Amino acid sequence: MNKENFDNTVKQYYQLIYRYCLARLSEPMAAQDCTQEVFLTFYKKLSVLEDDNILGWLYRTASNLVNNYRKNAPCLNSLEETDADEIAVNDNYSEDRPFEDILTETELKMLSEHYIDGYDIAEVAQRNNKSVAAVYKSFQRLKVKLGKRKVGADDE
Repeated sequence: MNKENFDNTVKQYYQLIYRYCLARLSEPMAAQDCTQEVFLTFYKKLSVLEDDNILGWLYRTASNLVNNYRKNAPCLNSLEETDADEIAVNDNYSEDRPFEDILTETELKMLSEHYIDGYDIAEVAQRNNKSVAAVYKSFQRLKVKLGKRKVGADDE
C-alpha cells in the first residue's frame, strides 16, 4: 500500500473505527485517542500491509488497542474531569512553580504538552515514545499523586 492510498483509507474508514472504539469505551476522548493510535499504527505499517482486507486489519488493531487501553486504564477519568479544587495550589506551594517539588521533569513535560500546549493524548504519547494507554495511566497516577499531596498538606 502506498501513502496516497493511506489518505483515502483514513477518509473512508476513520468514522467507522471511531464509532467502534466509542462503543467499546463509552468515552469520546478515549475513543478518539484509540482511533488516532490505530491510524498511526496503520501509517507505520504501510510498507508491509497489503491492500486486501484493510478494514479487517483496522478493526483488529482497534480491538487490540481498546483491550490494551482498558487493561492499563480501567478508570476512564482523566485530569480534565478533576475538580480544580482537588489540585489547587495551597500556601505550601510556590506560586511560580507549584508542582515541581512533587512531579518529575517528564511528568511536568507531559502535563504541559497536554494542558498548556494543547496536544491531545495521542500526540503526547508520540512525543514521549509511549503508548496512549501508558499516557492515560500516567495521568491517572498524577491525579492520585497530586491528590495525596493536597491531603498531606491539609494534615499539617
